[in-house]
Amino acid sequence: DLKEDEINEKFDRGLKPVVRFKTPLKGEIKVKDNLRGELVFPLENLDDFVILRSDGIPTYNFAVVIDDALMKITDIIRGEDHLHGNTPRQILIYKALNFPLPNFIHLPMILGEDHTRLSKRHGSVSLKDYRNEGYLPEALVNYMALLGFSPTTKEKEFFTLEELINEFDIKNLSKSNAIFSTSKLKWMNHKYIEMSDIKKLTNLIKEFISGEYNLNDEWLKDAVRLLREHIFVLSDINNILNEIFNPIPLDDQKINYLKEQKRLLNEFVLSLDTLNEWSENEILNLIREVGKKLNIKGKNLYYPLRVAISHKDEGFEIYVYIYLIGKEETKKRIMEVINS
Repeated sequence: DLKEDEINEKFDRGLKPVVRFKTPLKGEIKVKDNLRGELVFPLENLDDFVILRSDGIPTYNFAVVIDDALMKITDIIRGEDHLHGNTPRQILIYKALNFPLPNFIHLPMILGEDHTRLSKRHGSVSLKDYRNEGYLPEALVNYMALLGFSPTTKEKEFFTLEELINEFDIKNLSKSNAIFSTSKLKWMNHKYIEMSDIKKLTNLIKEFISGEYNLNDEWLKDAVRLLREHIFVLSDINNILNEIFNPIPLDDQKINYLKEQKRLLNEFVLSLDTLNEWSENEILNLIREVGKKLNIKGKNLYYPLRVAISHKDEGFEIYVYIYLIGKEETKKRIMEVINS
């Protein structure tokens, strides 16, 4: 305790006092946590904490108790990081002011895959970021709801919002920290994309397409139908379109390889004009017919076509690729290879 002359000296220097809560020196604070049971906090571990700063502004612990009590809040559900610092101090304030204690539930934390608290270095941390990347709301809700929660339907992973509400029970919450896995979230988002209605999905994907692509609705709907198994977030569409319309230049090794495949490439170009219907299935049948005619099978049939048309070693099905770029563009790319 300061003496009177010491107090006056501080006032003379322009210092302003804070207001502290006088914590009892002995005893304990007990709180019933509806997830963890009864928790005990020895009072000797708590200091005389500040409830009003020197600028007259109340501290968080004091303000939140007043706010919650006046609003008649009955249940407080929050992270376990409040448990040892804030909760016992707030209970002291509740009791000092004769406010009824709310029910407390302290949830486990959600950690990054390195088992540290989530931060920007783990990737997106706001809903806006996830929306801008192209995560579907239903996928994000589904994934987040299952972090630290075990539904009674053990084998099920995909839930509607209504199903999650019906499944929820405090007793099924975990006491252990949950791990936020971006790869698992992306996988779940991919599954929701695969399950989505094509028309609805196409309209959603439109918002993510770069302005450089002038695509008609029917073509885009077809592309989404055929390629959605390769889309994990909606923004992936731009990488896919870039791969389709702007193939990387062929390197010397690929050019030399394709020179040895001119017989196959020539036959395929000529055969394209025999197609009566332009569909992915007819194109696949045509490739097989050309292979049968030339006695070429498997990788020796599909790989040269893939390299000549997409300029890549791997990717989505070559007959889908051909269908999307169209007959004339397909012939143009193959002829450029033949004439190189």
